[in-house]
This record gives sequence, structure tokens and C-alpha cells, in this order.
Amino acid sequence: MNDVLLSIWTLLVYTAIGVALAKCRVVRPDADRGLSRIVFFVTMPALLMRTVDTAHLADVFSRGLIANILTALILLGLYYAIGGKFGLSGPERTVGAMAGAYTNAGNVGIAYLLATVGQATAAAGVIMFQVLVLVPFAFFMLDKQTGSAGAGFMVRAGHALMQPPLLSVLTGLAINLSGWHLPRAVTVPIDALADATVPVMMIAMGVSLASAKLRRGKETVPVVASVGFRVLLSPIITFVIAMALGLQGTQLLAAMVVSVFPTANNLFAIAHRYEAGVALVRDAGVASALASMPMLVIVAAIFYG
Repeated sequence: MNDVLLSIWTLLVYTAIGVALAKCRVVRPDADRGLSRIVFFVTMPALLMRTVDTAHLADVFSRGLIANILTALILLGLYYAIGGKFGLSGPERTVGAMAGAYTNAGNVGIAYLLATVGQATAAAGVIMFQVLVLVPFAFFMLDKQTGSAGAGFMVRAGHALMQPPLLSVLTGLAINLSGWHLPRAVTVPIDALADATVPVMMIAMGVSLASAKLRRGKETVPVVASVGFRVLLSPIITFVIAMALGLQGTQLLAAMVVSVFPTANNLFAIAHRYEAGVALVRDAGVASALASMPMLVIVAAIFYG
């Protein structure tokens, strides 16, 4: 447990460095965008490909993944059911529901898994589910609710399927199934890039948090609901499902860590595209990132070992 707490402490140090860099104006306030793009397009794909390439596929497509998928679908449905009471429009309800169900599995989530479980295998299956199911669902609903052209949905869905995280998972899966071993001339630079993912990612998160501001008043109710779904209700539902599936040990820990991932940053781009719930997603992303840290410590304390 001491090793896990030390790993989480290291994440906090990386984040604090990012905050300090922004506050001291060593980097621009929007420097997190450039850092995040490096992670998204370079280091994270390297990490995911390496993870899936060397993983036992039973750990990727596990009962823990089933628990996390069912949890996401339940959260999505529940938010849709109560979202009307918040005075949200149809598109805003879709965005709010996605904020509660669509997680940052490819960025911060990987750091959380490495710190607690020691490997990011659980993130691979979650990323596949989110890119293949949740994102196309969001495009379909928002196209329908905003009256966008059907062709637009196909183009955006195709774009989602070409994202580096998914392509890297599929590449790693193909290499794993083929039994082919990559030469060291390839694996050594991939390993170096993969190892840079967590520090760069958490520093970017710190830079982002340094300039974050949350709204107050009635408009915070949908945000609080999304964040509550993401970091409070999600682990409760996941635990119930995990118990029903008989999960224990590392699989249970991984599923519970996944359940407290913060809201996905990518959702902000989707909200901007449809001009729906932009402020809601921005605030939910910030608040869930802040709330997920203490929840990660609680989950690790309860389920580690």
C-alpha cells in the first residue's frame, strides 16, 4: 500500500509542477493544449500499444471491463432520465449524460491505473468501448437533436474511429494475436515514449487546473450531477456489479480505479462542435479531475491487496 500511496503522491507532484509552471508564467496558460496533443498523438499510443502487445488478452477483455461497461450504460440512462429536471435542452442532456459516463481513460486514467494497479491493461478495453460505442452514440443523438445533416454523423464517426488511442490498441492487439515480437530497434524508442506519458500528462493537467474557474448558482446543478455520477455513483454501481460477477484481487481493484476516472477531455470538443453544453462539460471536466484524486486514494486504500 505504501508503494501505491507513493505513486499517487508522485502524480500530485507532477500536477503541482504544472500548476507552478503556469502560475509562475514559465509556460503560457494554454500550454496544456500542446502538451496534451503530444500525449494524445505520440506518447499515449506508444504506451497503449506496448500494454496491449504484451498483455494477456483475458486481462483486456475481462469481467472487470463488463462491470465498467455496464456502469457507463447505467449512468448514461440515469442522467437522461433525470436531466429534464435540471432544465436542460435535449442536446445539453446528451452532453451532461456523456460527462457522467465518458471517462478520461486514455489520459489521466492511464496514470491512475499505473499508480495503483501497476499496469494500464484495463484502460485498453474501456477506450475501445468508448470510441466504438459511446462516441458514435453521442454523435447520433446530437445530430438528431440539433438537426445536423446525417452525412456529418458518418464523417465524424469515421473520424472517431481513426483516433490514435483506438488505432494503437488495435495495433497492439494485432501484434499480440500474431505472436510476432517487434525488434529492439522499435521497442526501445516505443518504451521511452511510453514512459514519458504519465509525467507529461499530469503536468498538462496541472497547467490546465491553474487557470480553471468554476461557475456558481443554479447552473451548477447539472455540473454537480455529472460529477457526482462520475466519481461517486460510478464506483458504487461498479462495486455492486463487480460483486455480482465475482471479481476480486487485481481485477476488482482495476475496475474500481476505472470507475473513478474523471470526465473525458475529448467531450469538450464534441460539445463545441454542436454548441451544446460547452460550459457544463468544461466545469464537469475540471471538477471531476479535482474530485477523482481523493476518490482514487479511497479506492486504493479499500481495494489494494
